Amino acid sequence: MRREGLEMAGSRVVNIDAAMSVGGVQESITVTGEAPVVDVQSTARQHVMDDEVIAALPAGRSHYDLGALVPGMVGTQPGRVGWQDVGGTNNLQISTMVIHGGNFLDTKMAVNGLSSRNLLSSSWATNFIADTGTAAEWTISYAGQGAESNSSGVTMDMIPKTGGNKFSGSFFVTGANENFQGTNYDDELKAKGLRAAGGLYRMYDINPSGGGPIIKDKLWFYGSGRWQTNQFFIPGSVGNANAGDPTKWLWAPDNSTRGLYNTTQNSASHNSTAPIDTSGSAARRNRAAKKSARPHSIRWSQTTNGRDLLLTENSHSIGSSPTSTRLIMPRNPVSVTRKR
Repeated sequence: MRREGLEMAGSRVVNIDAAMSVGGVQESITVTGEAPVVDVQSTARQHVMDDEVIAALPAGRSHYDLGALVPGMVGTQPGRVGWQDVGGTNNLQISTMVIHGGNFLDTKMAVNGLSSRNLLSSSWATNFIADTGTAAEWTISYAGQGAESNSSGVTMDMIPKTGGNKFSGSFFVTGANENFQGTNYDDELKAKGLRAAGGLYRMYDINPSGGGPIIKDKLWFYGSGRWQTNQFFIPGSVGNANAGDPTKWLWAPDNSTRGLYNTTQNSASHNSTAPIDTSGSAARRNRAAKKSARPHSIRWSQTTNGRDLLLTENSHSIGSSPTSTRLIMPRNPVSVTRKR
C-alpha cells in the first residue's frame, strides 16, 4: 500500500485506513475474538503556522503576534497593564503567553526543539526575537506537553528553513510613521494636564532571505537579514527646556519635544545543511555501522544580533544508538544539553 501527499506538521497524528482483499480461498478458517482497544488520540494541542500562513496574515511577524491568534491565548508584557500590537508596531518587547489559566513563567521559546532563554527564570526569560524570514513554520503547543518539556505552559518552536537544490528567496518590507495614525488629543485633555499624547512615531521591518545549493545534493544554505524598529511617543512625557543650561537647575517643560521610546534590532542568521545519502547495499550499510561517528545529517546554524546568540546543532547515528548534541551560547551564560 502506498499513500502520497500526506503532510506531517508538528506532532500531528494521521490515520491511514487499509483494506485487504482475499486473493484466493483454498480453505476457510474462522477466528473470533475481541480486537484490542488502541487509543490513537493525543492530549497534545498545538497550532502550526507555516510561512504561507504567516505571509497571508495582516499581523506583526513575531512569535508573540502569532501566538496571540490562538483562541484563548493571552499575551502580557512585564511592567505593563496590557499588551497590544497592530501590524508590528509593538513586537520587539519581551512578552509572555498564557492559556487555560496557566503561569506566564512557563512560557518557552525554542528553535528546532532547542530552548532559547537566559537564566533569569525556569522558562520565559528570553531576549531573542526570532527572524521570521528563516522560519519554515511555527509550532505553538499549549496543552499536553511531552516529557521533554520542562514546563506545562505555552511552547513556541520555530522550525528553520534548510535550503535545497534550487535557489529561492523572499523579501518582506513594511513601515509606518506618525502620519499613519490618528489622535484624539484635544483641548479638553490638554486642560486636564496631559502635556502630550502617546502614539506611533516610526516603525519598519525589512527582512530579505534566501538560500540554495552550495554543492548540489551535498551542501545547502539558507540565510536572512532583518532590520526592524519600534518607536512611539510616551503619553505626558515632554522635554526639558533647561537641558544643557548650567545656570538653571530646575526642570521646565518643553512641549516642542516629546518623550520617545525606541527599540531597534538588527540581526542576521545562517543555516547550513548537509544531507548524506544512506542508501546502498546491505554490505555497505553494515560496514558503515561499524565505523564510529558516521553522520546521517549535519546542520549548523548561527544567529547574530545585538545579544550575540550562537546556536549550533549536530546530530548523528553510531550503529543503532542515535545521539544528539546541542549547544546554545548567549553572551554570558552557557547551557549545554546532551542526551543519549
